[in-house]
Amino acid sequence: MHYDKVNRARAIILVSVVLTGTLFSDPALSQNPDSTGDTPKIQWAEETCINPPPLFDVNEFPGPIKKTAAYVSRKLERTTVPEPPRRPGTTICALEAQQRFALFVSDSFDPVSFAGRAFTAGWAQWWNDEPKLGQGTKGYARRYGVATADQFSRGFFTTFLYPSIFKEDPRYYRMGEGSFQNRLIHAMSHIIVAHQNSGVAMFNFSEWFGLTSSVALRNLYHPDRLRGFEPAARRVEVGLASDMATDIFREFWPEISRKLKIPFVSRDRSHDEKD
Repeated sequence: MHYDKVNRARAIILVSVVLTGTLFSDPALSQNPDSTGDTPKIQWAEETCINPPPLFDVNEFPGPIKKTAAYVSRKLERTTVPEPPRRPGTTICALEAQQRFALFVSDSFDPVSFAGRAFTAGWAQWWNDEPKLGQGTKGYARRYGVATADQFSRGFFTTFLYPSIFKEDPRYYRMGEGSFQNRLIHAMSHIIVAHQNSGVAMFNFSEWFGLTSSVALRNLYHPDRLRGFEPAARRVEVGLASDMATDIFREFWPEISRKLKIPFVSRDRSHDEKD
C-alpha cells in the first residue's frame, strides 16, 4: 500500500513537470537550460532592465577540488542576482514562465543537487529514518527516491509554479555591499520580502505557499510521517529556517570563498572589476 502511494506521488510530480514543460516550452531555452542569465532585454514606457552576467564555465577551473568548489559556486549563483544599480527606472530583467521552468529544471539536475540527495539518503539510512523504507541497497534506493521527490516538488512549487502565478522573481537579490548588519537583515528578510517582475518589493508568496504545498504532497509518499497540522507546521518552519540560512550563505558567499581561498567566479565579476 505504501509503495502504491509512493508511485502515485511520483507519477503526479512527473506528469506535472512534463505538462508544464510542454505548455511553456521555448525552442531557444530547450537548447540551453542555463540561459536564465541571457534574458532578452525588456523595455517598458521609460524604464529599462539589465541582465545579470551569464554563469561562468566550470571548465575554467582545473582539478577536481577546484571543479567541486566551482560547481557549488555555480549552483549558488544560478539563483542569485546582484541588486540593480540604484538609478531611477532600472531593474533586473524579469523571467518569463518558461525561464522559471528552465531555472527549476537546471537547478534540480545540477551535480550538487545529485550529491545533496545522495547525502540526505545516506544520512537517513545511517539513522534508520522512516524504518518502513528498509535497509541495504533497496532501502537506500527508496530513500534516494524520496529525497529526489522532496527536492523536485519543493523546487517546482517555489521556483516555477507560484512565482508564475504571482508574477514573482524566485531569485535572491544579493545586496553585495554595505554593513554586515544591513546585509544580514537583507538576507534574512528574503523569506518574507521578494520582488515582482517589475522589481517592486512584494510579500514572498512563493516561499510560504511553495513550502506548504511541498509538505502536503510529501505526506502521500513518506510512510512514517506524522500527519496533522502541528507536524506539518514544524516541517514548514524547518524549511523556512533552511532557506534563510541558504540566503545568508548566498549573500556572503563571495567573501567566504575569498577568506577560505577557494575558487569563486562571481556572476557580477565584470561589475566588480569596474568598481
